[in-house]
Amino acid sequence: MQHAGVDERRENARPEMKKRKVSAFYTGLFGFTSIFFLVSTTICVWIFICSIKEATDSEYGVVFVLALLPVVVGAIGLFLSLYMVLKGAFSAAYTVDAEGMTTYWRKNTYRLLWADCVEFEIVQVPVNWSTSAAVVYCSTRVLSQKEKENFFWYHKNDFAHVQYFQYSDEAIFQEFLHCVPDANVSKRDGFRSRGGFIIACIGSAVGMGNIWRFPTLVSKWGGMTFLLPYFLFVILIGSTGVIGEFALGRAAGAGPVDAFGMCTEARWGKRRPGELVGYIPVLGSLALAIGYTCVMGWIFKYTFLAFDGGLSAMGQDMDAIVGSFNATASAWGANVWVVVAVAVSFVIMSFGIAGGIEKANKIMMPILFLLFVGLGIYVATLPGASGGYRYIFTIKPAGLLDPYVWIYAFGQAFFSLSVAGNGSVIYGSYLSKSECIPSSARNVALFDTIAALLAAFVIIPAMAAGGAQLDAGGPGLMFIYLVHVMNGMAGGRIVAMVFFVCVAFAGVTSIINLYEAPVASLQERFGLKRVPATAVIHVIGLAVALCIQAIVSQWMDVVSIYICPLGALLAAVMFFWIGGKKLVLESVNLGARKPIGGWYYPLCKYVYCASVLVALVAGAALGGIG
Repeated sequence: MQHAGVDERRENARPEMKKRKVSAFYTGLFGFTSIFFLVSTTICVWIFICSIKEATDSEYGVVFVLALLPVVVGAIGLFLSLYMVLKGAFSAAYTVDAEGMTTYWRKNTYRLLWADCVEFEIVQVPVNWSTSAAVVYCSTRVLSQKEKENFFWYHKNDFAHVQYFQYSDEAIFQEFLHCVPDANVSKRDGFRSRGGFIIACIGSAVGMGNIWRFPTLVSKWGGMTFLLPYFLFVILIGSTGVIGEFALGRAAGAGPVDAFGMCTEARWGKRRPGELVGYIPVLGSLALAIGYTCVMGWIFKYTFLAFDGGLSAMGQDMDAIVGSFNATASAWGANVWVVVAVAVSFVIMSFGIAGGIEKANKIMMPILFLLFVGLGIYVATLPGASGGYRYIFTIKPAGLLDPYVWIYAFGQAFFSLSVAGNGSVIYGSYLSKSECIPSSARNVALFDTIAALLAAFVIIPAMAAGGAQLDAGGPGLMFIYLVHVMNGMAGGRIVAMVFFVCVAFAGVTSIINLYEAPVASLQERFGLKRVPATAVIHVIGLAVALCIQAIVSQWMDVVSIYICPLGALLAAVMFFWIGGKKLVLESVNLGARKPIGGWYYPLCKYVYCASVLVALVAGAALGGIG
């Protein structure tokens, strides 16, 4: 586009860019985070005081350091959250202060967004939520040739049309908008915001493993003795595998089948081999979703019993509690509730990604975190709970020499972050090409870890307060031992209601992620509309789930021990080995504020891929590690 003849009056008519207030979503997000850290820090201060009072002389120094650490972390988190809210660092948009332009954009359903890219700011004009059609540079200074080259390099594969403008003049900009290609290509549903994508990914990661397995492992392997290697593996997997699966899905704009096909085409010019392999993680996702459907049936039943009074009526009669769960988990034992679980998932997913999955996660995940914080505060007031907190912060240096601690810590981190070559890939495919994937992956890993720690800070002290030994995980912990403990608490009925609502929300946000890969595959491969594809998959899921209720444990073991790690390994090999360095770096750097470091590709290709293979082999040898 030529605009050399623009006169001096137009050239000087540079509408001043004014910053809009931070978006409502980020205001709410960081406001909630501020409250969360305020409450958490208060609890940690109380624990710190109790720990110091009760510590013996020999352990005083260690207890002081370990108890002070979360106080410092909480205080830093509170400060940063408040800073983000007050500074507005996550402002969602800029508007051009020129009369008439806003009306023009609204009429043409365009939305002006901004992102920080290297040394300069850009604005993007999306044709739809998942595909941006152009990039325009708006500035009051002239770019250097190097900056122009960087500008085009960053966005040459990101947008269908790239145009450089020095000024944000209204007439020039309107002329540019008329040159944007018509969006007559098929519009693919996607996440409407970066925050929605992050929350949905957090929802997919926060599941039963965070609630019924993580606290058990923390208890079994010695509190901080387990947590230290766990944190290291969360950092490793979050900075390699999670980024890789998001980038793979976004690069392909599709689920595992087409994503794997893209990789083999990049290497050998043939899509078919990759597409065939891509069905393995899709079927694995469906198999896991089917097993999860049975578990969700149990959760919905126990949530109803918590509100109905059926749980509290059992009291602490272990025979009644065990008998109730055995009847529920038997053949055809929870038919109605399995149907309810499928119906809830079907309704949410039928509304699509932005209208269903994103909205559901935006509602359920903040509530889940708030309720867990509330439970944590209540449990902290119970007599004997301090023993649980003290145990969590215990570190035994000799325990760090036990290889099983590291194996199970890795397994928990691996499965908790949901790297299986399916769910993260399909969610990544709905992400805008202008979003920074490494930043999103960090947020997912952070909040998934916070959710797991919240569960540990509720369950371990609650068991300590109830005088129970936390040495068994899985469904038995949630449906038997915790019910027994909660029924012995003051206000136990309310605690049970809040707890099972949290569990239900965690389960729903996970199950819709598991069903999404098969649903999307039907849409992509057979051209089905959203609702029919969702219906087909859920009918299959319901039919199989009803039939396997008596063998859910064995079903889930096979899927989680063999199929999920295999899917993650296949995705890693396809992307990092077959796709190659050029594809990987271009996909990861797309939309990034700055290119990812040179460490990324070799770390993923060798260390991450090897660790996934270890997860598969160790899981098979030990009967599961996550």
